[in-house]
Amino acid sequence: MSRPQHFALAPVHYQRGEGRARVKKTRRKISPLVKPLVLALGSTVLAFFATHGVYRFLTSWKNLEVKTIQVSCSAGPVKAEIERMTREMHWGNIFRLRLNQIQTRIESCAWVKEARVRKIVPDSVKIEIVPRTPFALLQKDAWVLIDEEGRELETTTPEKYPALPSIISRDRFLAGIQEKVGLARECLKSLPAADFAAVETLDLSDPGEIVLTFRSGPPRLILGDALFSQKIALYRESQDRWEALFGPLEYVDLRFENRIYVKPAEAGGADPLSKPDKEER
Repeated sequence: MSRPQHFALAPVHYQRGEGRARVKKTRRKISPLVKPLVLALGSTVLAFFATHGVYRFLTSWKNLEVKTIQVSCSAGPVKAEIERMTREMHWGNIFRLRLNQIQTRIESCAWVKEARVRKIVPDSVKIEIVPRTPFALLQKDAWVLIDEEGRELETTTPEKYPALPSIISRDRFLAGIQEKVGLARECLKSLPAADFAAVETLDLSDPGEIVLTFRSGPPRLILGDALFSQKIALYRESQDRWEALFGPLEYVDLRFENRIYVKPAEAGGADPLSKPDKEER
């Protein structure tokens, strides 16, 4: 055998296997975060439906219907009025109550300054009332009882509240009522308790002027619009001396700094804001 023949190889022919060749598909890898996110979403959905179901059950359960209303208030008549009001209200399920709406309705009562409402599960509501305190009588077309904020509480008569001061004006407060009542309130709140109790009337007929009369009677004190307690204290200190000098007084004008005008009672019924007969310095 020759050398070339020794190294010659038989030709190899490629043969396809029987049947269709299988195509190898590339698989995409799933992110490791997807599965926890899906589980979390599923848990959230289940929790939502479970909570919704519990809420629907609780808000329709007859055992949670409000049965008891507890009203606490230091003023007996105000407490009785709120109890009457609550008996006329529809309460329903305790979880469906809107406390702010109940509070607003109760505070619409003139005598209620503040209402605190809270639920007591399973079937009670407690209402704590801060009542308004009568402060003075206001002479409009009829006498009106007001508190220290100027809130009108009821139509009344001076005989019903004899210990309270009266606030009056020639025009029955047809104009400037807020300013006048505010000035009267400022005056009364500045007084010591003994002087407050002794006040009979505050006359605000003239803008920016207060004329005060005590229950003990004349004189009238013309106070102006400021330093009320100091002026009254000065009058208290000087009253005996002035009456010794001039006799019974019709009025004392304390509006001016370093000057005091007094008018003896025998001078007659002249205008109290006109020039008086006597002057003190």
